[in-house]
Amino acid sequence: MLVAATICPAPPLLARELTGADPVVPDLRQACDAAVAALLASRPDLVAVTGTADVAARFDPAGSLDLAAFAPALRSPAAPGAGRPGLPPSLGLGAMLLDRAGYAGPRVLHSVTQDDPAADCAALGDRLAGLAGRVALLVMADGSARRTLKAPGYLDKRSEPFDEAVTALIAGGDLAGLLGLDAQLATDLMATGRPAWQVLAGAARGQRGASQLRYDGDPFGVFYLVASVTFAPRPVVGLRPLRESDLDAIFEQMRDPQAVHMAAFTAADPDDRTAFDAHMARVLRRPDVTYRVVTCDGEPAGHVASFVAEGDTEVTYWIGRRWWGRGVASRALELLLELVTVRPLHARAASDNLASLRVLAKTGFRPVGRELSFAPARGTRIEETILRKD
Repeated sequence: MLVAATICPAPPLLARELTGADPVVPDLRQACDAAVAALLASRPDLVAVTGTADVAARFDPAGSLDLAAFAPALRSPAAPGAGRPGLPPSLGLGAMLLDRAGYAGPRVLHSVTQDDPAADCAALGDRLAGLAGRVALLVMADGSARRTLKAPGYLDKRSEPFDEAVTALIAGGDLAGLLGLDAQLATDLMATGRPAWQVLAGAARGQRGASQLRYDGDPFGVFYLVASVTFAPRPVVGLRPLRESDLDAIFEQMRDPQAVHMAAFTAADPDDRTAFDAHMARVLRRPDVTYRVVTCDGEPAGHVASFVAEGDTEVTYWIGRRWWGRGVASRALELLLELVTVRPLHARAASDNLASLRVLAKTGFRPVGRELSFAPARGTRIEETILRKD
């Protein structure tokens, strides 16, 4: 599980051997060192390093930075790390930062390429996050290299908005948003960090991070970003049969005005407790209904259910607003699908309820039609999307 991440750029100037006693941009180097120290303070069982290279591959964790790639005069048997396999610059600089911080624990070094699609990068991140109980990820990634007239790629006015968008996603902890970066635009802007940022998005797997920006600037026309991201423990989601003591909590969840509006297809009067109790009694008597309370860290967070309507088995769920945005709905639906083995399954959601449609898509439901239906919570007919899982 991913517990922390650090984002650093990968310019050669991070290596002291290349800048001597007068380091270039010392504040950038200091920010990287501080960010790596914070990463290691998360007490990881393993540190994974990712960055862009010519090939996508897993490298020897004993490898080191090949300084001769930047300064041929440094190629010498006496050079630090001589005799050990050289690493691509991004991974080599990441390994150097870990060595400089005194990290001697397990590490994994895995590169991506500039051509790797977002889905492949995310899949790699997901695999890296699953390698140990506590995984820390060091992401070596440069932003656009066309910020000024003297930049490596000359000036492109699209660079600044692109880098600002990346910074906003990371600062806001919306790492999933990194998967939506335009790969072709990133290539045009020479933003070689795009694939590595998307590895981070996959490693986070929907978790929302708390971010601290430590440096952002473009001293050489290349955008450099240093950030630390920490993650709260994933909630423990489970299903269990309904208890009488759950009814009060479920009633309150199902009368929450914001949730009622989003769901749209609700009870005529969500505040009518007598009608709610009668409805629940009828539901629990039906032999074709599988009804489970969703728990999050032991607390009742909502419910999921399957039922038969006009010969089709449908699923439905409701998660209390307090637990939105934490992956509770998706996990609860996954658990229900393990209990209910009938296929195909059907589901319905208001077409403007994008959050619910994303949950259903994530668990394998695909749209098969749309229809106009009366939505009691809206007091009018609205479009409803019909979905199916085979």
